[in-house]
Amino acid sequence: MAPFRKSNLPIRATFFLAIALALALSAPAVAAPSEPSIPAARPGLLGAQPNVVIHDTVLPLRRGARAAAASGIIPSTASSGTYPSHGMMIKIAVSRSYTPNAAESQSWADFLGGLPQHGDASSMTVYFAPLKEMQSICGVDSDACYDPGEEVLVLLGETAPDGASIEEVAAHEFGHHIANNRNNAPWSADSWGPKRWATYQGICQGVPTHKFYPDDEGAHYDLNPAEGWAETYRVAAGQNPTDWSIVSNTFKHGTVGLKTALSDAMNPWAGNVAKTVSGSFTARAAAVKRIKLSVPLDGRVTVSASTGGMRLGLDLFDGADRTRLASSAAASRASSLRSNVCGQRTVVVHLKRSSGSGSYKLTTSVPAP
Repeated sequence: MAPFRKSNLPIRATFFLAIALALALSAPAVAAPSEPSIPAARPGLLGAQPNVVIHDTVLPLRRGARAAAASGIIPSTASSGTYPSHGMMIKIAVSRSYTPNAAESQSWADFLGGLPQHGDASSMTVYFAPLKEMQSICGVDSDACYDPGEEVLVLLGETAPDGASIEEVAAHEFGHHIANNRNNAPWSADSWGPKRWATYQGICQGVPTHKFYPDDEGAHYDLNPAEGWAETYRVAAGQNPTDWSIVSNTFKHGTVGLKTALSDAMNPWAGNVAKTVSGSFTARAAAVKRIKLSVPLDGRVTVSASTGGMRLGLDLFDGADRTRLASSAAASRASSLRSNVCGQRTVVVHLKRSSGSGSYKLTTSVPAP
């Protein structure tokens, strides 16, 4: 038997050392981030990657969700901050799985703030999450997603499994955010794309014929105008119209299409332009007057006429003056009509005198640039 060896530590010190060791072994482990911090944004990668394939999702719009906080998407455990960039304050949140790094979050604020826009980055929140967490929000096989109700971009904090860089994916998702903040009345820019681009693409003509499928994030993803717009914006922002294979070639129209997308991004369409003209009918004048209107963009045309006592009816015809698009309910002292105009760059208003004579005021409203 080996000889007994007396400890060199005093009895009191040995006692407290044993207690400390027991407490250390019984204490719960402190959770540490399983991933390093997100990488800094690399602006040079936007437009430098050929044959980009981006799989993303636009989440269903939940009515009234915009009034709620983004916490419906972003967990309370995320680290977040607001970062100055290009005259805006941009909100960046990072999953608890990543180590927080303010400098890297700032780099993403600078990247997003530097994309072609009209101050749109200031109204969104960007959330970086690892693959499993991101896909639990966005769906299996997604590289990212956008929530139009809460205006949140959910991005991977790493290169997507299919190879798309974070920068390319971020620009695509930001395109969805821009559309969500544009007016394409009487249609949804979020679903159909912004006004000028949607007109250039002929979206309102293609929807009834099933050339395009708004809001279809499934079987007809490649013919979804929202995805066609987001891809066009991504390529325009990167100034490198290389091949992109996730949407139909129907959306690829070269330089003009890219310039149109940039116009929508940087100079939002402000709405219809109204104009009022005056005229008159004499007792012996022809019963119908024709007035041609220019309609530069697809959208809703409205026409109204008011008189002192004369009764007028209104008809709206296509540019060839052959097909009636709309009519007023009846001839009266105050008549009006409206019609959605798709693909017609001119229309013709017919003023039909039913009885009486005298002056009139005609007010037209058309979707102008």
